[in-house]
Amino acid sequence: QRLSPKDMTLSRDLFFEAEILAGLERYEEAAAAAHSAVLHSQTNYDAHVVRILSLHALGRDLEARQAVQEMLLGVPDFAVEETWMTPLPAMLDPDSPTKRIPMAERGPWFQQVRDVLTNLGWQG
Repeated sequence: QRLSPKDMTLSRDLFFEAEILAGLERYEEAAAAAHSAVLHSQTNYDAHVVRILSLHALGRDLEARQAVQEMLLGVPDFAVEETWMTPLPAMLDPDSPTKRIPMAERGPWFQQVRDVLTNLGWQG
């Protein structure tokens, strides 16, 4: 059952749905839910990031680059360190979006997010 479009927390709730879907490696659905969250609130930077990373995980970097530019319109002063606290490490591996690499071997998650976003055109 969907929430009312008049719900003041709809963007946040859609972001949580997107984050859960991404954690389940259901990136297509995660990107769609995150996009819905962004449509309800252009300033929902967490939703922007989940959408961008989901598109990247799907190998759709052209769309991810466009999503970075959309994020910068809504959140021009975006900083990776302001994003959510739970890492989604499987999304960050450029060679295999579903390959699991222990965080200890990957370094701090926010640096990984920063690297992906930078490769997609973000200049933070």
